[in-house]
Amino acid sequence: MADTVVSAPGAHADIGPPVAIERPDFEIVPRNGLILVAIATLLLIVAIASDKLWPLEFLHVTAGAAWTIIDLFLGLVLGPIMGRMSIPARIELACTNSARWPRAALRTCPADTSSSAAALGVCSG
Repeated sequence: MADTVVSAPGAHADIGPPVAIERPDFEIVPRNGLILVAIATLLLIVAIASDKLWPLEFLHVTAGAAWTIIDLFLGLVLGPIMGRMSIPARIELACTNSARWPRAALRTCPADTSSSAAALGVCSG
């Protein structure tokens, strides 16, 4: 057998220190929303600890009604409105009307740089 040494490409190159990753300025989970989750969890624990059926039924019906109202609003009101809009207009609507939208995660921009989304800095980066 022959002794052959093959080095990996770039194995001896001077790489230097690792580059710091830029952190985008947004929260994936808004901290104010965690307060609402904690309240809902506390209510559920109190309802279970009370050992009565009506608090659990009340929470179940309330959560179901809230889910249904949000679902119907999004499907029947916002769905047709956004369906008639162009893709750049949808992006602009989503970026300008939601304060907590993770803009850094939105990697698409309207092609027209004179749009108000570009003017607001949504398309920077």
